[in-house]
Amino acid sequence: MDDLYLRAIGFSELDDEDVSMLKDLAVKSFDKRCTLGLGRDKIVLEYHKSLGYGIGIIVRGILNNKEELIGSKLEPYALSDEIIDVAECFVECTDGMPIIIFEHTDTDNEIAFSLQNILDYSKDVKGFQQRCRDCRHIKKINMAAISIWATVLLPIEKKPEQQKVAKEESVYYKTLLTNSRAGDKVATQQLAVYEEESFEIIRNRLEKEDVLSVIDSYFLPYEQSDDFSYDILGEIETLNVVSNDQSGEEVYKMQINAVGIKLQLYINKYDVLGKPSVGMRLMANCKLIGQVQ
Repeated sequence: MDDLYLRAIGFSELDDEDVSMLKDLAVKSFDKRCTLGLGRDKIVLEYHKSLGYGIGIIVRGILNNKEELIGSKLEPYALSDEIIDVAECFVECTDGMPIIIFEHTDTDNEIAFSLQNILDYSKDVKGFQQRCRDCRHIKKINMAAISIWATVLLPIEKKPEQQKVAKEESVYYKTLLTNSRAGDKVATQQLAVYEEESFEIIRNRLEKEDVLSVIDSYFLPYEQSDDFSYDILGEIETLNVVSNDQSGEEVYKMQINAVGIKLQLYINKYDVLGKPSVGMRLMANCKLIGQVQ
């Protein structure tokens, strides 16, 4: 299989013949095609084919002298309904593949995702990098998560007064973060104290309680992977089912709130342990993919 995460958008079983068929489908009935000339005789083609609301496939390869697509790769794409607002972002290349790295406005977390509109980047590398550095020239960043493993967990029960305190603390933290970014030294010091005290409270509780009853959510880079995967735990805020037009398999589309980072996550129904519903928590490993326009 070209990409393991094709499973996330509704292809639980694919053999070489299926992959070849999907490539032909994208090439012959594409929704979008991009081209890039590299020298006199080398043309790179990229085909996008929708297979359901927010999901589809991308085929990318080189056109030879016989008008044949060679060395083609098949990968999934997924789109979010939410557009991300970022203060700044930049591009890095890993094994020749462009990666977008940005700072999440509300949480100060640094997040990286695999860029899918690669040819837009390749056509003007320096210009693309400059537009990323100066976010005023970016129309939108669309980022989604795709997963092939997840478990549904019960939420942590909170009394009304606890919910009120948690909301007030969230507002307080965001205010400190905003002021600190603006150069407020007092806010920067208060932010450091707040984070240290919060860490100490959690550490003390973990000595007596189960980790999943103490930590409401998390968003952590998956250290054993180099494909920009993350381990997440967060509340399911919305839940929809998307049908893959080609395979007929159903895919969950969920908005997950993990420590204030809201992600729209796609996962095959077969790969979720438990029955998800709004208000429950989801623990998953996911890959972040997206587009910059």
